[in-house]
Amino acid sequence: MRIIVILGRVLDRRGIVVNRRRGRIFINREEYIINPADRCALEAALRIKDAAGAE
Repeated sequence: MRIIVILGRVLDRRGIVVNRRRGRIFINREEYIINPADRCALEAALRIKDAAGAE
């Protein structure tokens, strides 16, 4: 059995500043992380792989 997981990336929230008074969003650092939902899917796929001996 082969398992495929598609991962997406999103901006890291730690690099974003919101100025509510001016209604602006500032991106201080443009760093990306794996989408948290995709990270969960990857972890589940790895557990299945270990349990079933998949590729």
